[in-house]
Amino acid sequence: YWLERVRIVTQVMDRLDDILLATCGRLPKPIPRAIAGHSFGAYTSQLLAGAEIDVPDGMTRQFKDERFAAAILLSAQGRDQQGLREGSWDGIAGPMLNVTGTLDGGAKGQGWRWKVEPYELAPPGDKYLALLTDADHYLGGLGRPEQSPNGRQKDAVFQVTLAFLDAYLIQSAAARSWLASITDRVGDCPLHFERK
Repeated sequence: YWLERVRIVTQVMDRLDDILLATCGRLPKPIPRAIAGHSFGAYTSQLLAGAEIDVPDGMTRQFKDERFAAAILLSAQGRDQQGLREGSWDGIAGPMLNVTGTLDGGAKGQGWRWKVEPYELAPPGDKYLALLTDADHYLGGLGRPEQSPNGRQKDAVFQVTLAFLDAYLIQSAAARSWLASITDRVGDCPLHFERK
């Protein structure tokens, strides 16, 4: 069950040229790609970005897909769940953005500090953390607009994620500069922002 989405994403990536040809009528010029996901999707994104896990059969597995130039984790998981453990993030060498909120917690009662472990435990180098003040699992209504709607939080998530993608997919100097300028808020949304 943990790995089914990894299989699906890999199959889509394997057939992406065919999908683009069937839907667009032509193949656009090659563009760098990122993986992004919220909650369980963030788990999938971690794995495809290079996180290593212990699977139930006692083996250690890694699913890094080099086709992804960057990863965005929205309300991700920390250690001791779904095979994640100390050292799981050592293999994430590429750019990564981890977004969570101070009211976001895990399914087993973990607090927000658990949600920032992917950032804290990944090696330095183009890693970012956006911790939104008073945002819960839905980060202002992300994915389910009726859940905890907060336009300021949702706008902050959009701005940070789009700037991150511009910085690392199209190498925008302006986007990198904007990310470097963030201190304690994005627009009207207070947050804690880190980079390493």
